[in-house]
Amino acid sequence: MSLTTTQLSEHFGVSMSADFVISTLGITNTGKEKRAFLWDESQLADIGSALAAHVTARGMASVSAPPPKAPKKTKVSGGAADDLF
Repeated sequence: MSLTTTQLSEHFGVSMSADFVISTLGITNTGKEKRAFLWDESQLADIGSALAAHVTARGMASVSAPPPKAPKKTKVSGGAADDLF
């Protein structure tokens, strides 16, 4: 069975373009219908493995904690600058 990029995206739960699957993941399409690129169902395991390797290489496999917030600046009164007014 042939799968379109829309079907691949739905299967893996991420949006993927044909260019991404071909160029970045290195999985060649098996056909083309009108303007849609097609992949064979037997390629799903290869696409999944390539996608996992891509995510891991990019460091997106785990979500890191947000950076700590900077301390709030406080206004100091009673100094020499207050004596000028």
